[in-house]
Amino acid sequence: MQKSMHRQRAELFLMGVIADDGFDSTLEGLEVTGGGPGSVVCKLPVTKKLQNRYGTLHGGCIATLVDVVGSAALVTLSDRGGVSLAINTLYLNPMPGGQDVCVEARLVKLGRDVGSVEVRLTRAGSGELVATGTHVKKLVGASDVSQFVKLLETQEEPDASGQHGRQRAGQQQQQQQQQQQQQ
Repeated sequence: MQKSMHRQRAELFLMGVIADDGFDSTLEGLEVTGGGPGSVVCKLPVTKKLQNRYGTLHGGCIATLVDVVGSAALVTLSDRGGVSLAINTLYLNPMPGGQDVCVEARLVKLGRDVGSVEVRLTRAGSGELVATGTHVKKLVGASDVSQFVKLLETQEEPDASGQHGRQRAGQQQQQQQQQQQQQ
């Protein structure tokens, strides 16, 4: 079964964010498990590096998931990137280490200049609600994802090295980010 373009856009965005050497690389292991227009579903193993001193998912990581996965839901329908105006997180239950947390983000409103997303985090096994969040973004210039979506549309066949368009696009996105940082 072929993945939708919306899901591919979310995957591409997340791949670029996590591949960067910045803070968001702590989300390494985040996997897109579903999605569609204005939505994305992911899971993330709660590894030791994501846990607080009590052995549960750190609140800062939960807020980062609201930010990053919420942004991924936005880029499923928008070619414009954004900057956060507000991120609100409600912590409801601890998320024990060694388990997977599920993250579901849904675009609530996409306006001319602002997008709003709701995010829910649950335990993978039980479905128990761990946290909820909202993320409001001011839409600015073209997203770095938009140029790579075109690659996805045209380069799904593997090249001579065996890489698919999405792999090449992620590598090209990472190279472009590194060049921008060096300037």
